[in-house]
Amino acid sequence: MPTFTRGQLKTRINGGIKGKIGIITDLPGLLNQVVREVTNELDLRSHKRKTRVLPGLFDDVTQYGLPADIKGYKIISLQDYEDKKYPGFDLVPFEEWGQKRKLGTIAFKDEDAVRTLLVSFDAGGVSNTLSGLDNVNDGGGTWLSFGDAVNIIADTENFVRGAGSVKFDISGVGGTTAGLVNIALTPSDKSKFFGSTGSVFIFADINSITDITNFEVRMGTGPSDYRWVQATLAHGGLAFTPGINLLRFDLSNYQTVGAPDLTAMTYFAVFMNKAVTKISEPNYRFDHIVFATGDVYNIVYYSKYPWQNAAGARLQDSTVDGDFIVCDSDEFELFVQKGIELAGAEVDEDNASSRARNNYQTKGRMYINTTPSDAMFMQSTYAAFI
Repeated sequence: MPTFTRGQLKTRINGGIKGKIGIITDLPGLLNQVVREVTNELDLRSHKRKTRVLPGLFDDVTQYGLPADIKGYKIISLQDYEDKKYPGFDLVPFEEWGQKRKLGTIAFKDEDAVRTLLVSFDAGGVSNTLSGLDNVNDGGGTWLSFGDAVNIIADTENFVRGAGSVKFDISGVGGTTAGLVNIALTPSDKSKFFGSTGSVFIFADINSITDITNFEVRMGTGPSDYRWVQATLAHGGLAFTPGINLLRFDLSNYQTVGAPDLTAMTYFAVFMNKAVTKISEPNYRFDHIVFATGDVYNIVYYSKYPWQNAAGARLQDSTVDGDFIVCDSDEFELFVQKGIELAGAEVDEDNASSRARNNYQTKGRMYINTTPSDAMFMQSTYAAFI
């Protein structure tokens, strides 16, 4: 538990600028700037955090959500749940990762102000394909209309994996669902996937995201005996977008209707829950339904949230003097010197500001020498093109 508060930082800064803190125009803003600048400039050991990659790392799945507070590209490692092994992952630029993906490489993808982690990894989990959806009879039985879906056909020109996808249009009826259902699949045992790391993955080609509430899967032995799970975001924590989306349904969060036998699954439905105003739209597709369990891994990283409130929640900015700075005693002195530097410049205590700047630079160098950053170094390989 941190012990240094914003109030203590304010007191130390006030002493360093000869009691002139009252004339600072925006004191809360300045205090947040002080802590933010130190956090951006130095990888503080107190800012290391570890959180689970949810729900795990999977074979053939490369994109994952990141903690909201990860600082820049400051990832330290991916490690297994018991910290027993530290795989030799290499951090590479996004462009290089996409061009020549190698096992054991990771990269950051930034798109539409959303950051995700790309991982090429031979995961040790188990996967089982329910249906490739290459045609309307893939997996046994026949894929039929669910809700407002019409014109169910195989599409051999637009697909992600295999040899095709199953395409449908949305009718003009004005119901609240639209998708596919199969009531006579070849019986298969999927019971082992219903656990903390089990998920169902499906590719969805979305024509328009307007009026889509979420996507839902139902899995069991019939329309009265099934388990169901909904997904309000695409895999990796991404919002649904027009085009190809990888949907992930976590099987630790299922609800049950009736008494399904998951050791002999014959029924599966996948569909959108939608507004009644979403009507008469063409060209929606589902492709490749896979059950999978992931390897449990943690991501270790440097956080950009340097504050913690009394309830223990991490914060990017402080709002009250009782908020704690996440730091050790030697790190706290860095915030003090940076604070005197910035505050002194604002209240015309130039000598104090100059001394504090020199002190901060000296202490910063000493800190880097004694506590070097553990962040991964981004590697780039130059290639000759002929």
